[in-house]
Amino acid sequence: MKIAQFTFIVIALLSCNVLLAQNPENDPVDSSDLYQIEYYKFTSDKTEEAKNIIDNYFRLAHKLAGIPSPVMEMQLTSEDYNYMAVWKLPIGKDHLNWQSSPANQDWYNALLTVAGSQEKAKMIIEKYDSFISASKTEFARKSN
Repeated sequence: MKIAQFTFIVIALLSCNVLLAQNPENDPVDSSDLYQIEYYKFTSDKTEEAKNIIDNYFRLAHKLAGIPSPVMEMQLTSEDYNYMAVWKLPIGKDHLNWQSSPANQDWYNALLTVAGSQEKAKMIIEKYDSFISASKTEFARKSN
């Protein structure tokens, strides 16, 4: 029993050492590209309407704001999700702090222009959100 406990402790300590070794110096972010992958499941009867909102409003707002569009979009055939967008993220000290990104305000202001008014922009966003029955976001790296 003591040998099993000792073995468990040694394995746990070695695991902690591996986890502690994962620090910014050992994790060269600069040598890889970072991507945000968004998965969406639109309600079956609203998939085309959701895609129209993306094409006619969101994509135009990206272009107007000077913000890159997704590098890849795919219609999925799984039961879990039916649309995927992949965004290449800028690498920087705070590259995952997307909620406070100035690009979000630039994009929203561009959407106001595309929609024609704040009320219509709000309606478009709410309508689009109502078409989403499930979503998830993941992050991935691609080595250069």
